[in-house]
Amino acid sequence: MKAVSPGAIAALILGCATPTPPYSGPAHTRASIAGLSTAALAAQLLEPAEAATVEGHWIGEPAYGGDPLDGVHFDGRPRPLGEDICGRDSIYAVMRRVDPRDRRVDPPVRPDHVVRWTRIALVHDCETLPNRRFAWVGFRHAGDGPRLDTEGGIAILRRLAFARAAAAGTGPLPFRLRCNPNDSLDRFECPADVRALLAALPLHQAISIDRGPFAQNTLCGPPQGAGDSVEILLPAEFERSRHLWEVRLNEMGTDRAEIVLSWAPARSVMRC
Repeated sequence: MKAVSPGAIAALILGCATPTPPYSGPAHTRASIAGLSTAALAAQLLEPAEAATVEGHWIGEPAYGGDPLDGVHFDGRPRPLGEDICGRDSIYAVMRRVDPRDRRVDPPVRPDHVVRWTRIALVHDCETLPNRRFAWVGFRHAGDGPRLDTEGGIAILRRLAFARAAAAGTGPLPFRLRCNPNDSLDRFECPADVRALLAALPLHQAISIDRGPFAQNTLCGPPQGAGDSVEILLPAEFERSRHLWEVRLNEMGTDRAEIVLSWAPARSVMRC
């Protein structure tokens, strides 16, 4: 008896399999959802219990004019995660093309899956402060192993709050403190009183919290750095120079504890 090759067996199985029926559910395009409210979009793309928690949404711009809608970002209502910590859930409804072969401008897409994460802010009882922001946790991580989780991000933010309070006092600091001058074309010079700088940092404007190794600039070079990092955005300065404050916390709680402040370029700015 002649042997049957594995490829022939696979072809036979595929030939007998029932074809997957074409998708017949609701389809969306950038144009079709452009005028919909947050509530209407959430009702279409999220489970009812989750849809009831959102208060806003945004849609990313296409990299090219004809790119399909890749998803819808929803912002949840702020909720207390602790007496001093406020959380905001981010929900991303991911889309995919109804027909992968469709290369028309703004082709129809279908819901695929939902991704969720939580951003955090250091504010009491979720108080609405001027320029309050919610920091991304673990999104700069570029090494092996798991990303920093929400609880880890809260711990780092509280540690920095303790350090800021110590800097605002008059006693000796339980850590070394220094500032890195910016050696870019901006020629930034560190202030004479670095302690006063730390004491005045608006921690409710933190935009990212992470633990090394992480990307210092996602557009330039390999991942680098150690310790914990908090990036703080000062809107007026950012609009003027596209920079922000990065606070690095190294070996906190030990006799080698050090905090380093750097006036750093935004990672979206090419500096290499």
